[in-house]
Amino acid sequence: METMNTPSAKVVLGVFVPGWHRCAMLKGKGFNGAGACLPHSGARARPRGKSMLQEVDVYKMLVNGEQWGKWKGYQLPISDNYVTVWTPIGTPMHWKPGTWKRTTHSLTYFWTNAWYTIHASYFADGRLAGCYCDLILPTETYSSAARKLVYVDLYLDVVVREDGSVYTKDHDVFEWSALRYAKVRQARASVFQEMNQLEDQAKRWAGPFALIPTRLPRTDWQQHNPADARSLFFPTR
Repeated sequence: METMNTPSAKVVLGVFVPGWHRCAMLKGKGFNGAGACLPHSGARARPRGKSMLQEVDVYKMLVNGEQWGKWKGYQLPISDNYVTVWTPIGTPMHWKPGTWKRTTHSLTYFWTNAWYTIHASYFADGRLAGCYCDLILPTETYSSAARKLVYVDLYLDVVVREDGSVYTKDHDVFEWSALRYAKVRQARASVFQEMNQLEDQAKRWAGPFALIPTRLPRTDWQQHNPADARSLFFPTR
């Protein structure tokens, strides 16, 4: 689960814990893959302009029904087997503790009935900056035609740094939530199995990670027609 780190506090499940510092992005000290961001007051958003891709609202929910985060991205229809959302640099990320703005581009991957979603972050030049994998409750249907996508976070995460090293995080938050919510307790065996498998696949860049490019062929996806997205994304196919 992502947390928002400020000069004086860390937020976990809506509770502020003093003594934490601002995130050190992609250094294993609070990398927020879905946000990868700076405080609202310190970042400028790029004008969104007119997009040829369909906009989609993405909601990150907690198991107690509360909304933890929301942002607006673009449906990037590059596959019939999964849903991909493009979120460019400067996009406001509306997290419960506050609004932040992305300092990297992002591709978020959703699979029907999967126990995870993967946020791949990219520098302005298209190089992969890292991945943040949320363990989630499986969702029966995701569609590239949807204008709203929702996932329910199960707090555990697999993080891939820029140098390819991998670690897992927020075990303590998961245990805290398991004491309070039956859904989390019931998911324990499955979510740990999936987390361990994701960690192994991330180290080998296999499984779902094999679908994620280490360099984007372009970063202006919102300016292109959906019908051309697949051929532009996979130019050698």
